[in-house]
Amino acid sequence: QAVDGKRAMVARVGGDEFMIMGFFRDDTQSDAFSRDIQESFRLYNEQNKLPYHLAVSIGYSPYDQGCTLDEFIAKADEKLYQAKRVRKKPSI
Repeated sequence: QAVDGKRAMVARVGGDEFMIMGFFRDDTQSDAFSRDIQESFRLYNEQNKLPYHLAVSIGYSPYDQGCTLDEFIAKADEKLYQAKRVRKKPSI
């Protein structure tokens, strides 16, 4: 639902990894899109009251002209793993 009506497309990369290619003017739009996806997961969990909790870690990067696809994905992947580390960090 978070992708509906947006200039974006979703593709399954493998396993439980998906890639969303979005077309945004700036980081503000990218951040808002990321928050929309997180909110969609929160609402899904709240509305379905399942015995498990679905969560998502998001990493994204703007495309720099001249960047190869592998470099582009590697930058987004690094942000993804940063987000995963933050999410799994135990609270004190």
